[in-house]
Amino acid sequence: MIDEFEYSPSAFRKLPRSKKIELMVRWFHEHFEDPAVRLPYESAEGGYQWIWGGPYSADEEIQSEFSDVASFELMQEAVDQVQSDGLFDWAPVADSQSDDDTSFEPSAFDLDDFTRTRRGPAPASKEDLDRLKSAMLAELAELKEQLQLGLHDYGMIGHNQPPGPIDDSSPVSAQDAQQALNAIAVIEAEAEKAEPTVTTVGASVGSLRRMATSIAVWLRDRGNAQIDAAVTVVLVSGGALYGQRLLALLNTATDAVLAWLQAFPWPF
Repeated sequence: MIDEFEYSPSAFRKLPRSKKIELMVRWFHEHFEDPAVRLPYESAEGGYQWIWGGPYSADEEIQSEFSDVASFELMQEAVDQVQSDGLFDWAPVADSQSDDDTSFEPSAFDLDDFTRTRRGPAPASKEDLDRLKSAMLAELAELKEQLQLGLHDYGMIGHNQPPGPIDDSSPVSAQDAQQALNAIAVIEAEAEKAEPTVTTVGASVGSLRRMATSIAVWLRDRGNAQIDAAVTVVLVSGGALYGQRLLALLNTATDAVLAWLQAFPWPF
């Protein structure tokens, strides 16, 4: 789909050489943009913060999309045009992520889907279970530390105000952070049982993934709001970097919990 018009492979192959190059360049710019448009930038962290994936290469993306319908030479001409201004690292355009802007968000936990894809009746060895449990608890401990750091740094503890976002630079509220800590405590308690309750663990994983989705939306919205340098400085100096780190930890921690839960014999 280019300019809202879908070209079949045969139709594309019949186009004049110049039109093919033009359409490949246009396709690329419909899906990728200069990272300066929306991404936070932090020199201390190595430059742009690629919160929606990337950096993307024109060479790789154009070849991936058009290698079946265009020659290597033609694709390289399109790449040269894309890179003619000296930009080689690209970010995804917001609308190209998905029609509803949710493709960057963590997937929700679905207990029914989880049980359908569980392991067979043969259990993992005790050594495997212990290893997965240790890995899970380590991930949860790191996530707890990050949540508690946020509570401290953003003044979420000890204030007399109702729970809520401390200010626009905070990706989570005090209430959300405490709920996440409570969910972690539930999982840790279940980990001490010989037979953890799947629904209980699943509810906690779902709570953590909802927080991850909320943070992902917050990061997206702040990225879209970066119109001038002043906004960028505020975002990068506080909540955005914290939010990026917290989002990554939420994803790895919940993945570790599910890996541990999957290793148990079923049913139990």
